[in-house]
Amino acid sequence: MPSRERDGLREPRASHAPGVTNEYSKARRAGHRELAAAFEGALALCKSAEKCEAADAALALLTSAQGLGFRRAACLLLDPTGTTLAGAGAARRARSGAGDSRFAGLVRALRLSTADAAQNPLLAVMADGEPRHLSAGEVRRSLGRQAERISGDRFWWAVSVRGGGHPLGVLLLEEAGLAAATWARRASLASALAGHLGLAIALRDTERSALDLTAEIRSLHETMRAMLAAGNLPDLLQLWGRTALRATGAASVILWTYDEPASRLELALHLAIDKDHSLEEWLPKFDPLARAVLAENSYHHLDDLRARTELELERHPQPLPALTFPLIAFGDLVGAGLLIARSDGPASPGRFPPQAESFASMLSGFAAVSIANARLADRVRMGERQLRETQQALLGAEKRAARGDLAGEQGKEIRAAATAIAGFARRLERELDDETQREYVQVILRETAKVGEILDVQEQASRESGPRLAICRLNELVHLAVSGVHERLREQGVTLEEVYAEQMPEMLLDPERIGQMTGNLLRSALGGLGRGETLRIETLLQGDRALLEIAHTGAALPGEALEQLFSPFTTLQAAGAGLALALAHQIVREHGGEISVRGEDEWRTIFTVTFPISENQDRRRSGDRRRGGDRRRGSGRARE
Repeated sequence: MPSRERDGLREPRASHAPGVTNEYSKARRAGHRELAAAFEGALALCKSAEKCEAADAALALLTSAQGLGFRRAACLLLDPTGTTLAGAGAARRARSGAGDSRFAGLVRALRLSTADAAQNPLLAVMADGEPRHLSAGEVRRSLGRQAERISGDRFWWAVSVRGGGHPLGVLLLEEAGLAAATWARRASLASALAGHLGLAIALRDTERSALDLTAEIRSLHETMRAMLAAGNLPDLLQLWGRTALRATGAASVILWTYDEPASRLELALHLAIDKDHSLEEWLPKFDPLARAVLAENSYHHLDDLRARTELELERHPQPLPALTFPLIAFGDLVGAGLLIARSDGPASPGRFPPQAESFASMLSGFAAVSIANARLADRVRMGERQLRETQQALLGAEKRAARGDLAGEQGKEIRAAATAIAGFARRLERELDDETQREYVQVILRETAKVGEILDVQEQASRESGPRLAICRLNELVHLAVSGVHERLREQGVTLEEVYAEQMPEMLLDPERIGQMTGNLLRSALGGLGRGETLRIETLLQGDRALLEIAHTGAALPGEALEQLFSPFTTLQAAGAGLALALAHQIVREHGGEISVRGEDEWRTIFTVTFPISENQDRRRSGDRRRGGDRRRGSGRARE
């Protein structure tokens, strides 16, 4: 609704000054043009000026001769914490001079605690919102020690300043000697003016809070952009912690990361605004609280952590009001956080700003996602490293396969040549009568046989496929391998002893490779035996293990040879590639077994191969479940 002009004055809009336009109209009808003009100007100033300027304008109107005419006026406003009523300004009707500044200085020095509201008439007026006529004694009781220098002996009016439905302060107005009814009416006008002053103050506070909040959000936005550019998680969390302290007004912040599968909680961050608020020496005591936050999975305001006896913080010198929060990323708990509010002293706990929980919620989500992303990045890096290692292994395997193919082709050529040499040597041996020449031919035959043996071992070592398991009996496989060296035993004049354990259980073994392993051990043992020596083959059951022992009475092995006996290219014979025992060791390990060598009494060398029966049976049962029964059973019966 537009303003209206009457007698050269602009009437305030009702929408902006409800409850005041009636007083304005009365003043105009009574001919109080100056009062109406001053009243309108003060209202306009209250709406547009800063808080202090609005208070000064209201005080000037209250004490001016053209205004309400109070002798002296004082304005007291609540501080941001709401715990103290402090002097904000003062004015007096007398001529300007030293008295004005002295009164204003006394008022600005006033500090009244709101804790004494029940015994303080001035605070009671501020709380209930109704103007009240106060005697000089009541004013002195309200103002305390400084009352004698301020109150005098006149009557005063106390008027509440309210905004947004909340008390913001109080106006204290001294009468100047007119009739009581006149001051009551003017106190009513002062109450209306105080209402608009309160609205102006509340509006300024809201605008300032909005500007501060906007600046804080802009700062947070810039900080988060910087956090996204952080190179690693520790740097990111440090930046996050500084942002959290600034945004929430906290004194210190603690952050834990949590590995849910391993139930492992680790301290990731502790920051404080200064050394006095550091919790360094108390950090281990906060772990139970972090686990409680994870278990409850919700935000909590705690008045004082010292009250939680399980934390053992009773000796901390200051109250510890706190805000706790979980860190949740993509539905998973990844950590917990704790903010400690600032404390003014041992008996007055601090408070978080109203927006602290909103900021904490926003920042906790960002920290949680950052932790989850860091873990994901670690897994990606690990996967990339494993991929590179696998690629390198495949490249190496391809190179070895290429060399193996070449070696295989060369081996075929060598085997063909050795076979031809051996064939002609045998023919020559049958036709020669000279013993010396026959011995030369036998040397040729032995060396060509060793060439074939070397080629067999190399072919076995170049295989890269795993064992082809079948259910079979160890006794049968060993006896079959022994049958393959009967001719050599006869040629060397070596005595053979065979002992096989009864009730040897069936096992999952690769028949071909077990035969190769046994044959390699037998040939290695025969290489050092002469005529009249003994070779013993024995299988045994010892608890949960199946054993194969190959022992002989030949020369004992030296100690330094035992240490490298199963290493590739280590050999004890004059001829041979040194791969037979290394290959035997590899085959035993593929079957989950162990191989060792020792000497005992007349048995100078004893090879012992051990297979775990229970592990073998577990593999066998697993195979039965996968395939619905035994379909890999070997043929034939064991020799027992």
